[in-house]
Amino acid sequence: MTHVVLARKYRPKKFSDVVGQDSIVKTLQAAINKHRVAHALLFTGGRGTGKTTVARLVAKALVCLDLKDSEPCGLCAQCSAIDTNSSLDVMEIDGASHTGVDDIRDLRDSARFQPSSARFKIFIIDEVHMLSISAFNALLKILEEPPAHVMFIFATTEAHKIPKTILSRCQRYDFRRVSSETIAKTLKNIGAIEGFSIDDGGLRLIASLAEGGMRDALSMTEQIINNAHEHYSTEMVASILGVVSHQAVKDLCACLIEGNSADGLLIVKEVFEKGFDLCQMMDAVAEQFRVLALCAHMEEKKARIIIPSLDSEVFNLANRHDKADLKRLFSMALDGMAQVFQAEKPLLALELFVLKAALRPPIADAVTINYCLNKLDAIMHNRPVPNELVTHAPPEIARPPVALAAPIAPK
Repeated sequence: MTHVVLARKYRPKKFSDVVGQDSIVKTLQAAINKHRVAHALLFTGGRGTGKTTVARLVAKALVCLDLKDSEPCGLCAQCSAIDTNSSLDVMEIDGASHTGVDDIRDLRDSARFQPSSARFKIFIIDEVHMLSISAFNALLKILEEPPAHVMFIFATTEAHKIPKTILSRCQRYDFRRVSSETIAKTLKNIGAIEGFSIDDGGLRLIASLAEGGMRDALSMTEQIINNAHEHYSTEMVASILGVVSHQAVKDLCACLIEGNSADGLLIVKEVFEKGFDLCQMMDAVAEQFRVLALCAHMEEKKARIIIPSLDSEVFNLANRHDKADLKRLFSMALDGMAQVFQAEKPLLALELFVLKAALRPPIADAVTINYCLNKLDAIMHNRPVPNELVTHAPPEIARPPVALAAPIAPK
């Protein structure tokens, strides 16, 4: 029997299985129950967030022979035909490979005919933004005044590329990125069914790498469990996926905070020799300093609202260090990201960042420098000279207007 990957095996078969898109699912179910589904729907959002899956579920609900509370049965002839991509009335079209005006003309001619066995003829066009301008123009008329039996569902990751004339005729649904907590919880439940387990750190690592895409998370999990273990630690997950472990990132950040450039450079060297992506490491370091900076300026209860996966150990670490210094390291890490990502040799840029961050002047020196700059600026623009050191930049003051030349007295 052919192996079915997790991303396909656990693809939602009904609306209640969809995760992370509760508001969209509830709105669509209400429209189905009230028979108020628009003739043109546009699903937009990041990759792997469920756009095509929900489009299929809507199509199933509209043609299902045994619909119950807006949930398709999944067993009737119409539902089975959609699951096996053999339906004559529900057609999925890849916008990337059908970009021409002739393809849309064929679709328009097909739409004129009544459905063969279902109640509706439904066209699901994935990556619709790939259509050419002429193809969009050919689609416009039938999209504006479609036959009563025709419905369109568009899916795209780049809605801004779709002409406004098309957007104005669609009911738009924006799919949000699935939260890391939801991804981790879903993977944990799947692991219980499939007979494997991944520790919490590994699940958080997968969720962060997935960037809100459930499909990406399942694909990475499939790659991990191919190693035929029953339990996977965070280090195993990082090694299999070829990414820098959380421990290496924490150790590097600790070196930078303590000003230990030598050990920091050794960590970078080790990561580089293992073949890991240095851009990914720089991104992880910036994220770690973001968490530390936010925790240093917030109560733990409020910090957990912004960072749901916050570790108490990280929060305690942030409150043991100077707030201004952590904020400065966060700013330096953001600058370091730009330099590492754009550098032809990321290793050199990352080493430079480590040296700058670890050998940064004490915060008191930085305040002194800031005071001197403010004093110099005041002297240059003939403003009152500050008497005390300030720990923040003063608000920008408009320069005094240039004096006009005195009028020449008449002789």
